[in-house]
Amino acid sequence: MINRKIVFYSEGNFVGKKDKTNVNLRMPEVWYAALDAMHCPISSIHTLDSNSYDIGIIIVPKQLHHLVNYPIVNEMRRVCKHVAFQQEGASWIFQDYEVDIQIWFYTLMLSMDFGLCHNECDKKYYQSILDIPIFVHPSLLLEDPLQGLQKRDTTNKTIIGGNLVRYYGGFNSYIVARDFDNEIWAPSMGRKKDTESLLSDLNHLPWLNWRDWMITLSEMKYAVHLNPNTIAGSFNNNCAYWGIPCIGNIQCDTQRINFPELSIYPEDINTAKQLAHRLSTDSDFYNECSVYARKSFNENFSITPYLNVWNEILIQLNI
Repeated sequence: MINRKIVFYSEGNFVGKKDKTNVNLRMPEVWYAALDAMHCPISSIHTLDSNSYDIGIIIVPKQLHHLVNYPIVNEMRRVCKHVAFQQEGASWIFQDYEVDIQIWFYTLMLSMDFGLCHNECDKKYYQSILDIPIFVHPSLLLEDPLQGLQKRDTTNKTIIGGNLVRYYGGFNSYIVARDFDNEIWAPSMGRKKDTESLLSDLNHLPWLNWRDWMITLSEMKYAVHLNPNTIAGSFNNNCAYWGIPCIGNIQCDTQRINFPELSIYPEDINTAKQLAHRLSTDSDFYNECSVYARKSFNENFSITPYLNVWNEILIQLNI
C-alpha cells in the first residue's frame, strides 16, 4: 500500500477512482486503481481544493491544443505538494506538433518535479533532455477481474499486437505471423484501417472489454508484436500472463524482461521468422518460453512488484 494521496490528470472525462475489480481497466486506469488514486480531467484541475494531494501526475493527451492556454503547472502546484508528468505514447510524439507546441510541451515537462516513463530506453532519453529525476513506471496487470478464470485450450491461432499502421508495426507483425501457417488474428484498435479487410487471411477481433479480451487472448498459441515504438507494453504483458510466447521489440521492458529469447529489434524480420519457425517446431523451446514468461510476469509486473517500485521512487525522492 502506498500511503500517499495521489491524483492523476488526463484527457479522461471522469472524476473519481477506479476499482481493481473493474472488468474494463486498461492502461493507465490500472495505475489509478493500484494506487487508490483520484482522477481528474486536466481542464478541471482548477476545481480541486488547494493542498489536497501529495502527488499530482499529468498524462498529456495527444489532442492537446485546447490546453495550451490553461495554467496547468500553476494549478497542479496549487493542488499538490509534488508534481510529475507521465509519458503517454512514444517518447518522441511531442515532436510531431508545431514548433511552438513542442516548446510548450518541453517546458511543461521541465516544470515538473520528476517524470515517469515506460521503459529503460525511455528513461535514458528523458534524462538526456530534462534536468529532473526520471523513473520507469512499469506496466501493470491487475488480476482481480480474472479471478476464477482458467486459460482456454490453446487453438491453432496467432495474434498480432496491433493494426496495420506504422505506429504498431502491424504489417511487419503480419508478415512474420504468416510463417506460423495458422489463423492470424488482430485486435480492432483506434488506428485500424478499413482496408485491412482486403487481407483474406487476417481476422479481426471485435472491440472487447479488457476481461473479455483476456479470455479471448488465452486461446492464442503464438503472438507477434513488432511495434517500433517503446510504449507501455500492455499487449506483451497480457501475453506473459497466459504464457503465450510473443516475438517483439527488445526495447520494450515487458517484452525484454518477460520474453528474453524472443526479443529482437523490430526491423529484424529474418530473426523474427527464425524464432517463429523454432517456436512452431521445437516444443521444448516453446514450453521454456511459456513457463518463463508466466514466472517473469509474477515477479516483475504484478501488483506486489509494482507497489515495491513506487515505494522505491518515494524513498529516492524523499516524499
